[in-house]
Amino acid sequence: MFGWEWVLHLALFAAAATFTPGPNALLLLSMGARFPLRLALPAAAGVAIGIPSVVMVVGAGLGEAFNAVSWLRLVMHILATLYIAWLGWQILRMGTPKDATAATTEGKPVGLWQAAALQWVNPKVWTMAVGAVSAYSLEGNPVVGALLIGAVFAVISVPAVVTWTLFGVGIRHWLTSPARLTIYKVVMTAALVVSVALTWVT
Repeated sequence: MFGWEWVLHLALFAAAATFTPGPNALLLLSMGARFPLRLALPAAAGVAIGIPSVVMVVGAGLGEAFNAVSWLRLVMHILATLYIAWLGWQILRMGTPKDATAATTEGKPVGLWQAAALQWVNPKVWTMAVGAVSAYSLEGNPVVGALLIGAVFAVISVPAVVTWTLFGVGIRHWLTSPARLTIYKVVMTAALVVSVALTWVT
């Protein structure tokens, strides 16, 4: 039943889902590390928009249809793999970060709508959306429940995406060393390999 206890429990679930590492965290960490903050913020905003949009659509009934059709799950796995591979490529081609005050850096940052669209192939977002809807949907009012769950995720997503982006900005100076940059690439790529493997075993 909807109430403050329901909101609190859902908020804690959303916080655990959005603050923990995953493809979004790695994307925003990479954007913050590669580009000045003003160029990395659109990607953060896109993630903050995309997450609740997926949650609301799943809550409105798409999640059940997705689980019922096996070929849709296969397509989702393939798209998720391609997305994570693309993200891995972006990390591997990263050069030593330039001065954060520079107008531009190497490459092109992910834009707002591009980051929002990427949430639709992000396996972690789908998993947490289905989990949230399954646990917190309102009986008899699925659409209202989906909107409320999406609203909670929208609020919680903002500090999460800002935190990961600022973390990336914070390690820019540390990555100016080629040796440390190599360590960063190896660790990030290994994390992505684990992420893509999990999409095929879960």
